[in-house]
Amino acid sequence: MFNGASFRIASLVAFGLLAACLSAGADPNAARSAIVDDESIVEHIQTVGNALIKAGSTVKLKTLRNQLPHAHTCALALHRGDGVAMTPSEIYERRTDGVLVVGMLAKPKKSGRYELAGCSGFALTQDGAFVTNYHVVDNPDAETIVVMTHDGTITPVSEVLAADKLADVAILRAKGAAFAPLSLADDVSVPGSPVWVISHPDHNFFSITTGMVSRHFMALTEAGRTPQMAITADFGIGSSGGPILDSKGEVTGIVCSTTSVYWEDTKGKINDLQMVFKHCVPVGSIRSLITAK
Repeated sequence: MFNGASFRIASLVAFGLLAACLSAGADPNAARSAIVDDESIVEHIQTVGNALIKAGSTVKLKTLRNQLPHAHTCALALHRGDGVAMTPSEIYERRTDGVLVVGMLAKPKKSGRYELAGCSGFALTQDGAFVTNYHVVDNPDAETIVVMTHDGTITPVSEVLAADKLADVAILRAKGAAFAPLSLADDVSVPGSPVWVISHPDHNFFSITTGMVSRHFMALTEAGRTPQMAITADFGIGSSGGPILDSKGEVTGIVCSTTSVYWEDTKGKINDLQMVFKHCVPVGSIRSLITAK
C-alpha cells in the first residue's frame, strides 16, 4: 500500500513551506512571499494520486456519493481560536496550513492517466476531518478524491461524515491525515465586516483575496431555499469549498457559487457584464452538521 505522507515532494519551496524559507540567513518574513509553483503542484497531485489509485488505496467517488444522503451529522471536537485580531499577512501566514487542495481525479477519454480538477477545502480536526462543498463531492465523472495539505502531503478521502445538499456543505475524512485545523467563528459576520478568502481559483493555488460581507439573504437553489452570505472578495472556479476568514482568522463561511449580472437590451440580447455576486455558505450551516464530542 502507498502512504500519502511518503510522497511529499522533495522541493519544498514549490509549496511555500516555512522550512524552505527559514534556511540559514534567510529573512524570517520570507514565508509570506514564498513562490508557489502551480505546475509542480498539479504534477505532484497527479503523480501521487495515480499511484494511490493503482495501489488500491483510494475510495471510489461513487462510494462517497452514495454516502452523501445518509450522513446527516457527525461528532467532532472542534479547534478553538484565540480570538485575537490579525493583520492580512498574519491571516495568510497562520491559516494557509489549514487550507486544503481537494483533488478530483478523473480520466479523460483516450488517456491512460487520471488528471486533476482542483477544488478547495479546509481542515476541521487534526485527525483528518475537513470541509468542502456538497457539489464538489457529488461529481459523477471523477474516479476518486485526494487532498493535499500546504506542505505537499497527499492523502485519500475515506468517507463522508456529514452532508447537507441544500446548504451545499460536506464534511469528509481523509485517511491517515494530520491536519492543521481552522476554527469556526461563533457568529456570522455582519455586512460591512472585512473578510479574506484563501482558495485555489483555476489552479492558482493558495491565493488570498479580500473584501467585505455584502449581505445575508435567502437563496433559491435547485435543492430549495437556504440562507447564504454574499461577499465582495474575489473567487472563481476551483475555489469551491474554500474558507472565508474574518479578522480573527476564523471561518465565517465557505465559498459556494457566483452569479453574473449582464445588461440586456430591449430585444433580449445579453451584452456587457455588469456585476458578479459571490455567494457563500454561512458558518451556521457548517455548525448545524456537527455535534459536540
